[in-house]
Amino acid sequence: MAIGTFGLFGQERDPLSAVYLVVLGTPWIQLAGSGGPFAAALAPGANLLILLLICRWFDRRKQ
Repeated sequence: MAIGTFGLFGQERDPLSAVYLVVLGTPWIQLAGSGGPFAAALAPGANLLILLLICRWFDRRKQ
């Protein structure tokens, strides 16, 4: 989100780069209740953790 928004590392600036990130994190923000910006910042991490656990689970099933 920060890379696209601020144009870091030579990336073109895109103020709408966080739109999909916010949409994907909305369920976790709502579950957290009034966590405010702290909950909003951790929401993408919750999605990443879930994806990581799902990938590990499927990897173990293949063996």
